[in-house]
Amino acid sequence: MDRRKFLSGVGTVGTIGVVATGFAVRESSATKARAGGLAQAAGAGDQTRSASNTAQTGKALAADGVTLGYLPGSAGMFATPVVERRMRANATGLRWARWDVSLTTQTNQSAIHSLFKVSSLVDLSIGVLRRADDAAASAVRGLDIIAHFAIDDAPYFAPFSAWRYEATGLSAPPKSTQPITFSARVPGFVALEVNYALNPSAIATGISSAGTLYLPIGANAPSGAGLANGLYVFASPSAYTGVQPDLSAYVFSGNVHAPVADPSGRALDFDYLTLAIRPVAV
Repeated sequence: MDRRKFLSGVGTVGTIGVVATGFAVRESSATKARAGGLAQAAGAGDQTRSASNTAQTGKALAADGVTLGYLPGSAGMFATPVVERRMRANATGLRWARWDVSLTTQTNQSAIHSLFKVSSLVDLSIGVLRRADDAAASAVRGLDIIAHFAIDDAPYFAPFSAWRYEATGLSAPPKSTQPITFSARVPGFVALEVNYALNPSAIATGISSAGTLYLPIGANAPSGAGLANGLYVFASPSAYTGVQPDLSAYVFSGNVHAPVADPSGRALDFDYLTLAIRPVAV
């Protein structure tokens, strides 16, 4: 339909507002339905509860064997490829943080430029597992990331095995897939199922040796816990203490492929995997 005929047919600004509101309500309902279906497809049950359990601070994360970290300010750094190249050096030294739901709003606000310039497409990049200095004492036995996509046709949800790591013992090197980047629509169209297995003898009492993190992608995910644009890490317990590292004690190295550094220059005593979420230019 010709755009001018459509606008003249609507008639008034008030009517346009009603049409826009109705569309927004329908889209919101559709997004919630997709998000719920993604959670069910991933075996996460109630999506709101599962997503928040992976991201809240305190007891909910204290029992998890894998910690999700976020670099505050990285959403702005990832605004465009040019901005990223210019800001990497300036971002060096920024402190990491344990990710929680409250960071979603902050991240989303820093990434939005205007109502019409927010990209609904993102690139997700998963790197390589960075090992602790004492590789033989690594706590990670396995790490498996499955991306669940909402699609238009039956069965409406499709899993994609995006990345996998498996320790094979001291006599053989570990098996790992290559780094990968793939695109997805957000919010409510893709979610990550992160399954982990740790060596029980390498972790402290009370830390889970196996578990799953369910992470919707997109800051406006209905659960309120969706991951926005930015730089994230999945960190294992310390090889020396067996507990999760205090990520606020570490800084951005300036290298998005190996982004965690000890400010004193000491080697890291935990394994970690990098996840970067960047907007696709529109």
